Amino acid sequence: MERVGKGVVKILEENKKKALRKVGKPICIKSVYYEASVGGVIPVVQGLNKGLASEKILEIKGILNSTTNFILSKMTKNGVNYETTLKSIQNSEFAKVDPSFDINGIDTANKLAILSSIAWGSWIRVKGIYVKGISNLDIEDVLITQNFGYNIKLIGCAKKTKNGIDLSVPTLSCKSQSCVCNN
Repeated sequence: MERVGKGVVKILEENKKKALRKVGKPICIKSVYYEASVGGVIPVVQGLNKGLASEKILEIKGILNSTTNFILSKMTKNGVNYETTLKSIQNSEFAKVDPSFDINGIDTANKLAILSSIAWGSWIRVKGIYVKGISNLDIEDVLITQNFGYNIKLIGCAKKTKNGIDLSVPTLSCKSQSCVCNN
């Protein structure tokens, strides 16, 4: 069995996915609660569904994956390259044995698609989202960016435009003191 990490949210996510896979056939479910799989302990899905339901949402932007955020924060704080940082957090069981879904940005793209679908009331397909992961990130880029007062983060971005919805998961330089850049 693959280690999924110490975090309760990750364990709950895996158990939920296993339970849904065990059914093996279409089932009628009135509601499937997936709050923890999109925002961890942040009630963003409920906020979109209930608290902001009557508002016109123009943009969604934020860090949607804790594994990549932790890796990038450790690289920034410790000045250590990606491979060493990843091995360190895998040894501490924070990251999965195979973290490719996280580090390649796929997890963030899935969460962005869910949030965008809720926000704008249409089915958003992950296929159409531009995604850039963090595995090719050089420590030199991290350190140079930090010298200018910025930190690199993997950000889920969705914006409503006249032509539809623009979606992407890029690595962005964020001001070190910004609320997104919570090192």
